[in-house]
Amino acid sequence: MPARLALAMARLTGRERVVVPIGDYRFGFDARDFFQMSMALGTYEIESVELINRVLRNGDTYVDVGAQLGFLAAHAASSVGSSGKLVLFEPDPRPLERLREHMKPREGVSAPETIILGKACSDRARSEPLFLNDTIGQSTLVGHDSNPGIPAESVTVDTVVLDDEIRAQDVGHVRLLKIDCEGHELAVLRGAGQSLETGKIDFVMIEKGIGYLDRLGYEARHLHACLATRGFIGVHEDGRPITPESLHRPELENLIYARRVDLMRGIFPEYEEPASDLAFDSKQLDQFALEAADPDHPSVQARLAIRLAKRGQLAPAIKRASEILESHPDMLNLRGHLAFWYELSGDESSARTHLLRILQSRPDDIETLEMLENLDRASSGEP
Repeated sequence: MPARLALAMARLTGRERVVVPIGDYRFGFDARDFFQMSMALGTYEIESVELINRVLRNGDTYVDVGAQLGFLAAHAASSVGSSGKLVLFEPDPRPLERLREHMKPREGVSAPETIILGKACSDRARSEPLFLNDTIGQSTLVGHDSNPGIPAESVTVDTVVLDDEIRAQDVGHVRLLKIDCEGHELAVLRGAGQSLETGKIDFVMIEKGIGYLDRLGYEARHLHACLATRGFIGVHEDGRPITPESLHRPELENLIYARRVDLMRGIFPEYEEPASDLAFDSKQLDQFALEAADPDHPSVQARLAIRLAKRGQLAPAIKRASEILESHPDMLNLRGHLAFWYELSGDESSARTHLLRILQSRPDDIETLEMLENLDRASSGEP
């Protein structure tokens, strides 16, 4: 039954479930859920479906980190055919059960080899809490310390390293690696480092979800650097080249990376590399890649402290900044932030101490001098 007719029938009869075909599979969707209905109607992630159709060929391997209900996997299956291979990761037990049902092909259909793993990908193998969101596909490993607004309910899941799983599942070559894991994308890339560096992966489609990234102290440029320093070139999902300015835009979107220029031009024939004055220079990329490779890097932790303060969490911001400055005392900009946070919290003595430390290195720093003068006037009762 066509999707629109199935949806109309569900509404007329009051049914909550709509069954529609996607490729060689039958999917059951919740008629009350907007995202699932957009999948049923074929309006969900149209750009991603188009990219999958352009990139994947008969016999290819598709790896999906965050497979959700299998919507994109079903489209990938149509492209790789019965000689292809799908490796799907979904740690949330609720969509996982439905994913296993959805990816059973209709009787008589010869489908690609499909491996479904109820695990999360990361940069090391361990057990972690997965915080459950009511919206399918939006559960996350980003915990409450960094993201206090997410639901409290969680389940413990196993994490695996993608490099290890590619070997364990006997994957010789990955045509397309798709990553959508609500803020944990950099950890997945760290765990796929060997496969990326040795040319085992041709294309990467990765979600730029700034909302979760910045809660961990990262920015979209860290995702870019992690791939660009390994030789990958990237575009936005509409084919526009990636530039420092375009990465700062807050839109939730997919970024597309290819291992070589000829591969990129195979799917985006008009692709042109950004002019040198619009691109990151190699020194910037190396710095961002270093931060992406080390989650405890001081500048990443400093950004996280600043974000905590912006959310009004002064005590943890002060604690984190103080810990960073113990081992990296020359981070004067962070010291300036810390002085301001101490002033806001009413600890003028500590604020003054940090301002004086800054002036030892930058005696003509006008902003610091003004902050110190304001503190002195306040403490003396001057208006």
